[in-house]
Amino acid sequence: MMTDVIIIRHKGETCAKLSGWLKEQGCEVWKQDDEIGLVEASVPVELIPRLEKLPCVSYVRKVFNYATSEPIVIHPDDHL
Repeated sequence: MMTDVIIIRHKGETCAKLSGWLKEQGCEVWKQDDEIGLVEASVPVELIPRLEKLPCVSYVRKVFNYATSEPIVIHPDDHL
């Protein structure tokens, strides 16, 4: 399962850092706006709890869930 999310970063953090981490996890980042502190992406549902706990993340809005046939790989040792 995948979910489309809108992520609001904490003030003082950069969207580039968050987007880079998401891409390393195999997520698709559609939009990154440092001016308003927003990142839009498609992420595996299993990644959401880790994403919500990242120090640079203020809020994660889950917009839409859907099934995918691609394998989902999450590396528990990865840290932002």
